[in-house]
Amino acid sequence: MRFLTFCSAFITVGIFFFHFSAAAQTADTTSVPIRTVDGTPVVQVRLNGKGPYDFILDTGSNRTAIQPRILAQLSVPLQDRVDVDTALDGSIHERRAIIESISVGDVSVSQMYVDTVNSKLFSQKHQHIAGVLGESFLKHFDILLDNDKKILALDRTSRLADSLSGERLPFSRYGVRNGRRTLDRIVVELNIPRYRQQSLRCLVDSGASSPFLLPERSEAWRLQVLAHPSGLVTLSGDGCIEAGIPLIVGGSDLRTTEFFSCRNMTREAADTDCLLPTDLFKKIFVSHANSYLIVNPKRDAPKMQELADTVPLAR
Repeated sequence: MRFLTFCSAFITVGIFFFHFSAAAQTADTTSVPIRTVDGTPVVQVRLNGKGPYDFILDTGSNRTAIQPRILAQLSVPLQDRVDVDTALDGSIHERRAIIESISVGDVSVSQMYVDTVNSKLFSQKHQHIAGVLGESFLKHFDILLDNDKKILALDRTSRLADSLSGERLPFSRYGVRNGRRTLDRIVVELNIPRYRQQSLRCLVDSGASSPFLLPERSEAWRLQVLAHPSGLVTLSGDGCIEAGIPLIVGGSDLRTTEFFSCRNMTREAADTDCLLPTDLFKKIFVSHANSYLIVNPKRDAPKMQELADTVPLAR
C-alpha cells in the first residue's frame, strides 16, 4: 500500500493567503542541491541565520510553513491564529509568525510571514522535515528545477531567463475556489482530451508525488469510466483510482501519463482542476517575473556558462 505523500494537499489549496511586503536581500542568484525523500523534493534552508533545516520544496503551496518546535528553538513568538483551508481536512487552525530572514543558498528574503504546520500532516518518512518552502518565498525569484541533476537555481535578475529557450507557456498567478481567487499560485492550462474537451487549469506542484485530477462531484463518472483501483491511499485512509491518459502541455504530448484521483479530493475542495508534478519533466523553468514557464528548456551555451561562472553551487 502506498501513501499519498505530496504536501500541498495538506498545506493549502484554499482561500487563505497573506498580504505582506517581504524584501529580497543578499545575492541575486544561487543554486542548491535537491534531495528526494520518499519521492518529495527537499532543500536546505536557513532561518534567521540558523540551520540548515530540511524543507519540502513546494511550488503547490502558496505559503511557507514551519513546525512549531523549530520556531520555539529560534525563540520566534507566535502571533494571531489563522484559518487555512486544505483539500482533505477542511479548515484547520494554525498560527502566524514573522521570520527575520529565510535563506536558500546565497539568496534571502527578509521579514516574511510564515504559518505553523502540524507534523501530523506529514507522512511518517517526513517527520524530520522542518517545514515547507512555498510560493511566498519562491515568487521573489525565477526558478529552474533540474530534475536530472537534482539542482534548484534561483535568480532575481533576468540572466537565467535569458539563458534558456523553449516554448513559453503563460500561467495565471491565482486559483479560483467558490468564486474567490487564491493568490500566489502557478496555474497553467493543459488538455486531457479523453477526460474532458475543455482545457483544464492545473497547479504546477513540485510537492505532488503524482499527477492528480480533482473532478467536480457531478463529473467524477468521467474518470471512473477510464480508471481502475490503485494501491494509493491518502493519509486519511481514502482510496484512489488511476488512469493512463494522454496529457498535452503546450506542444508537449505526454502519452503515458498516469493520473490519480482520490475520494474527497474534488474540485469543490480545491482551487484548480488538477495537480501537475514538476518531476514529470527533466527540467522546468518558472519565470515569476514574467508569468511564464518552459518545460524542458534548452540552454544557450555561452549564456549558461556565463551564469555558471557567477553562480557557484551552494553547499
